[in-house]
Amino acid sequence: MFTPGPWIYEETDDGHMILLGNAIKNRGCYDAHCQIEYSHMCFYDEGLEDDSPANIQAREAEANARLIAAAPDMYEALNDLVKHANTQPGPVPEELWVQAEKALDKAEGKEETR
Repeated sequence: MFTPGPWIYEETDDGHMILLGNAIKNRGCYDAHCQIEYSHMCFYDEGLEDDSPANIQAREAEANARLIAAAPDMYEALNDLVKHANTQPGPVPEELWVQAEKALDKAEGKEETR
């Protein structure tokens, strides 16, 4: 089983750090298995056009970090939807759809908008 969530991501000097579970609040107390260093050495440059290759790569690297950080939320939401579908007839409860939407929002960097 994977490290339980939440997982978050932060920008670092050379990429992104994805912190897993307890590593978030107990920084420095755990071995490296509680963090993923995603060193990609590309950052958005406001001096370049938005559609420049460097800025496209920087946005993609950040999106990858967000997706990795949202993995436990997406797993839980999908697991809950599948359990419901396999055990209960009828429509899916609204709270399961909300859970799934929040997980997708986290992966897309929109979690603050809901």
